[in-house]
Amino acid sequence: MKKAVSALLLAAIGTTMIAAKPAPPVIKARIDIQGKMVLKPGKATMGTVKNIHWGKEKDRVKSLTSESDPLSKDKWTKVSLSFTPQADGTVSIQLMSNWSKSSGKKDLNAHWVIYDNVEVKGATIKNGDFEKADKGKPVGWWSNTLNYITGKAGEAKVKAWHNSRVGQTISVKKGQEVTIAYEAKAGEFEEAKK
Repeated sequence: MKKAVSALLLAAIGTTMIAAKPAPPVIKARIDIQGKMVLKPGKATMGTVKNIHWGKEKDRVKSLTSESDPLSKDKWTKVSLSFTPQADGTVSIQLMSNWSKSSGKKDLNAHWVIYDNVEVKGATIKNGDFEKADKGKPVGWWSNTLNYITGKAGEAKVKAWHNSRVGQTISVKKGQEVTIAYEAKAGEFEEAKK
């Protein structure tokens, strides 16, 4: 009797495991900020903002990475982060995403994030709503035509992931806190082919 019940339980567990769908991939907005001066991280309204932990140790204080909490495909999420440059100069802002790797594959999976309405306080950003375009790219941003999205009403957005970034260089002042605010939502997940 015990063996029969055990066998039934194992069969039920096995069927449940086969029928269970894998969890959807987690997609997060990520912004990297790089300069030639020390960048002191401030606060993020969700997720984190901190100095990077890779590359040459002496250069880590000159770059920041900020990652949001997981995003929804169904609604826009407002996110902001701040930092303070310790000298005058320029920094690059790179819109991207988190990434993952599938077992047995060497390439990264693409976690696409859709960005809109990028605003900056404490510095000036160009075309933060992405409405101005030239040759299929948002004016003032470096990207490729793959990153630019226009809607039925002409409303423009950009999509980005770790290996297909959208960026802009801005001027910053020593000791002047810079706050970057944006709206984001999860885009498509594309598993690596190899």
